[in-house]
Amino acid sequence: MGSTWPTGIVPRNQSIEVRLNYNDKRHYVSLPWRPTAGNIKKAGKLRQQAQEAIKWGTFTWQEFFPDSKHANEETGAQTFKDYGQLYLNTLTCTENTKEKYTQALERFYYPNLADRLVKSIKHSELLALLGSFDFQHNKTRNNALIPLRGVFKLALRDRAIQFNPVEGIENGRHQQPEADPLLIEEIDTFLNWVERTQHPLWHNYFEYAFFSGLRPSEQIALCWDSVDFNRGYSRIERSKIKKKIRKHTKTYKVRDVEFNARSKTALLRQKQWTFLQNSEVFVHPSTGEPFTNNASPRLMWNKGLKACGIRHRNSYQTRHTFCTTALQSGAKIHWVSQQLGHASAMMTLNRLWGRAPLWRLTRTKISKRCKIGV
Repeated sequence: MGSTWPTGIVPRNQSIEVRLNYNDKRHYVSLPWRPTAGNIKKAGKLRQQAQEAIKWGTFTWQEFFPDSKHANEETGAQTFKDYGQLYLNTLTCTENTKEKYTQALERFYYPNLADRLVKSIKHSELLALLGSFDFQHNKTRNNALIPLRGVFKLALRDRAIQFNPVEGIENGRHQQPEADPLLIEEIDTFLNWVERTQHPLWHNYFEYAFFSGLRPSEQIALCWDSVDFNRGYSRIERSKIKKKIRKHTKTYKVRDVEFNARSKTALLRQKQWTFLQNSEVFVHPSTGEPFTNNASPRLMWNKGLKACGIRHRNSYQTRHTFCTTALQSGAKIHWVSQQLGHASAMMTLNRLWGRAPLWRLTRTKISKRCKIGV
């Protein structure tokens, strides 16, 4: 029977040995296949293809014998943690996003998978691992899946694995949080409270927030060299996250946010305080230093809502309040979308305008009190 074996193929008790020459060296590779006639023939074809690839200089152990020790030596990064670090190094996202992905890998995956070879990790193992975590919301689980998918996608492209074990693990459904803008009476109540009880800089900060629609990270990064009183707009081209200035917005798009009567008035008042002293428009009233993050404005926001008896919502709602106020005042949806820096007017309609009908004021009354008619 030995004479019928393909060249370089030697059946063993529970495996098949493949012998081939590569880089002037004789190699012996064990395939975990039972030595049946069909498997022996299959091994012979595999060896023949490998020899042809060696001849043309295209041979890699990963492609032909991914389970061999030579394949492990050929690829520098083989463990899950190795590829986790490679994945993080290839990201072009913001530092804040990268930090979140790093935390997800360290919290959910490294304790169990760090030293495992990526090719040894199975789909069923990942399902069991994900099932062992007490995710409070599907959104948290979905976010944790992002870096996991990224790690195995990179390993697949490197041919460190033949199949992606994350494939088939779907996102869970979750409820998108609705915009929750303030009523115009609530805006007035809040701003009146700030004006009566707090430093004037807080009044300027929140009035501009309500009537410009900036993201908090954009507002604390706004500098006077981006404010053009002659042309009537603020150029939004940077943001600040965790003390770091980012020379781009969340969407990586520069936009000009036009003044209205309320936002311009707030900036003119603010100019008397910080125009000559600071490059940033808004500073902390207690220290006179630029805001490093949104923590202090958020605390003041929470304090004001409680003092005014207004139902609590997060401080991002100043942005949503601008949107609904502008639309109720007669502003065009495309203009509002551009002011907010949304990708499209449809996004503005779907995410924000749905709450506007709950407002109990007519368009004329809102326009008169907010002075945003555009």
